[in-house]
Amino acid sequence: GHDHLFVRAERDGVIYQEVPQPSHPRGTTRSAAEYGYQTGVILPSSGILRVRVSPQQTEVEYVKADPAATVAQRYAVPAKSE
Repeated sequence: GHDHLFVRAERDGVIYQEVPQPSHPRGTTRSAAEYGYQTGVILPSSGILRVRVSPQQTEVEYVKADPAATVAQRYAVPAKSE
């Protein structure tokens, strides 16, 4: 599913990533509490996620749909060592 906002939360070592709505011109976080988001990074739409995967890590950027393509949030997940 989707809730039209950016949410990144972690629990028990698992990252839960809610993706923003790319086409909504003025998103809000108004629905976050209604949908049960209580912790984590909560940011309004609109934008996209840019994901880069390498052998060392996966990097995720939340890029806002503004003229400057502002990176509003960035995080990396290191590769697991065997």
